[in-house]
Amino acid sequence: MSRRAYFTAIVVITAVAGVTTLTISWNHAREAAAVKTVSATAHEAAPADWPRADGAGMPSAPVKPAAPPAAAPRAALQPLTVPQQTQPSMRQPSALSEWRQHSYLGALQAPILIGALHAGNTLQVTPRALGPVMLHALEKEYDVIEVMRNHSGEVVIDRHGRGMEPGGTMSDLEAEELIGVVAALNHQVANENNPIIEAELPIGAARFTGVMLPAVPRPVISIRKPAPVVFTLDDYVAAGIMARCQAQTLRSAVADRRNILIAGPTASGKTTLANALLAEFDPAHRTVILEELSELRCSHPHTVYLYTTGTADLLRLLRTTMRLRPDRIIIGELRGAEALTLLKAWNTGHPGGLTTIHSGDPKAALIRLETLVQEANVPPQQRLISEAVDLIVSIAQTPRGRRLTGIMSIEEYDPQAGYRLRSVEDGD
Repeated sequence: MSRRAYFTAIVVITAVAGVTTLTISWNHAREAAAVKTVSATAHEAAPADWPRADGAGMPSAPVKPAAPPAAAPRAALQPLTVPQQTQPSMRQPSALSEWRQHSYLGALQAPILIGALHAGNTLQVTPRALGPVMLHALEKEYDVIEVMRNHSGEVVIDRHGRGMEPGGTMSDLEAEELIGVVAALNHQVANENNPIIEAELPIGAARFTGVMLPAVPRPVISIRKPAPVVFTLDDYVAAGIMARCQAQTLRSAVADRRNILIAGPTASGKTTLANALLAEFDPAHRTVILEELSELRCSHPHTVYLYTTGTADLLRLLRTTMRLRPDRIIIGELRGAEALTLLKAWNTGHPGGLTTIHSGDPKAALIRLETLVQEANVPPQQRLISEAVDLIVSIAQTPRGRRLTGIMSIEEYDPQAGYRLRSVEDGD
């Protein structure tokens, strides 16, 4: 190539790069202007009593005025007082809601939301999407188990010892916006091709499940709040949830590295009990915990957490676990074919494991376990189950609150009579 051709090529490349830079800058300027315009419109049209990002319109409880947004670091959320006279709407309508009224998923398409997410203001976006009632229940009410939004638009709050109570209302548009916000914060997209969002809220590490059209006629939301602290077995005894001999039986089982299956229906406290048993583990053991969402907590130093993704399910994580030198293998909840691999691991050199399963009683738990094993395209494997599972701990939600309803061991499996179970609640 001649020198003239060489310098001509350099000039052309430089010119193209300059034009590209100007185009990108112009697009960024237009996006920023759109964000500013929509934000200003929303603030001007919002009612005076609607809490705003700058602190205006907050409830009557005195709070310190917020610093200017440009200079404010990511600070803790201010306390929020919910009026007791009425059951308020989850959020007042705004110009932003009107702007996105004809949009199927305006929460993801709204420039104000996208701009806030790119700016890292998740502590501002999420509370506004949740609204005051949900936010107060998740942050300030320690007896709350779950917050739900039904098809009718009614928000229901499930509390310890009180059951489900009405808490307010949330429109379809507001519910769609919340689902879209949570999806975006967890690097997901909520749309008609992906109408189910299961993720973790940045507030309190609550478990979020949102379902929208076309999977349901109207949006449905459920937010499971984790226990504020890890309860110990002594706490269970003091609260009357289990007897002292039952607590001693569980301590001995953990110390002897017996494999434990916690069985119970939804909202019975299986995960909370699993955390109490994790607190009894030997700190010298390397514990690998596999979950879909972060719910289990173990404070011991040799603990490894693995979470499922779109390409790594529990079965793949479990196979990876075998290469991580585990002493104990924990799965938050058995839900599929990974049950067979877990039973094999427990039965071949990795005792002292723990998992939970949805069922009403110990026998139903074993039937459910057989069904999950069959999802791996194999027979039920009753003998493997009887050898790998040492204890079945049943917990249930009763009219008097949560109660440990039984601790059973599998003595053997008989092809004619089935499983032979024995109660070990007396500590033997």
